[in-house]
Amino acid sequence: MSWTVDSGCKMFSLTKLAYSTCSDEEKKFYDELETLEIDYSMSEKAAASGHLMCLAFAENFGFPWTRTTRARAAKIENEYNRFLSFDEFVCQVAALNGQLECLVYLHNNGCLWDVSTCVAAARNGHMDVLRYAHENGCPWDETTCLEAAKHGHMDVLRYAHENGCPWDETTCQAAAVYGYMDVLRYAHENGCPWDETTCQVAAVYGYMDVLRYAHENGCPWDETTCQAAAVYGYMDVLRYAHEHGCPWNTGTCKAAAQRGHIDLLRYAHEHGCPWDENTCYGAALNGHMDVLRYAYENGLLVGQNGKNC
Repeated sequence: MSWTVDSGCKMFSLTKLAYSTCSDEEKKFYDELETLEIDYSMSEKAAASGHLMCLAFAENFGFPWTRTTRARAAKIENEYNRFLSFDEFVCQVAALNGQLECLVYLHNNGCLWDVSTCVAAARNGHMDVLRYAHENGCPWDETTCLEAAKHGHMDVLRYAHENGCPWDETTCQAAAVYGYMDVLRYAHENGCPWDETTCQVAAVYGYMDVLRYAHENGCPWDETTCQAAAVYGYMDVLRYAHEHGCPWNTGTCKAAAQRGHIDLLRYAHEHGCPWDENTCYGAALNGHMDVLRYAYENGLLVGQNGKNC
């Protein structure tokens, strides 16, 4: 396009002028952009509404999809990151929104997909989409089980596991974070590994039933469990953990003091939990005078010179 000035001279458009200043590498990038100088608003609307026959008709007559058309065909509007594969992105967002018909069409017409497709289907619990993707060769990995557990989609997790999808400790961690006892039980009973983080996050969120189940079934724990209980003020969690042999250290008293949980600090100290000057520092930092006084009255000294709190 060009425009004419009063003198009658024709000038290049701003777009062309800008293009002429680009380097060869930049020009190559813009040359490869999937854009056309026509209005695709109608085909985009058709795709967004799920009218795939209309979209296919347009494509068969030589009107390739623009990026916007492809994204709307997946029925979602996200900013496109040009450093990612757009084809894989489209399948991902189609799966995320449960658009099975769109996903089938995309796959049948050569659109690429990767593990993100299965992850997206698992995240929102779209079993039909996940089944189609897996049965048609779409790869998956541990993140698929993680997302199913994170969102409590028991049927999705069971399908994925029974059909060979790998899982790891993050599956149990996710179930514990959100308190999905049934998911945690299923994962453990079917051989999913777990580690100290499962007990830690159960303590963070105060899920006594989750913590009890994990501990009684052999899940390891460490000092972070007691520390998490102290940070968030869960006395029942701290008491249960200590009474059942969970280790603790000075971090427990420091956390209780810093958050002003004097009842937890008293319990910990009276039951032999070690403390140090960080208990006083934590209390003073946040202005917990009652905690500071308790520490001082119970003999806590601070500093290399043995100065009192």
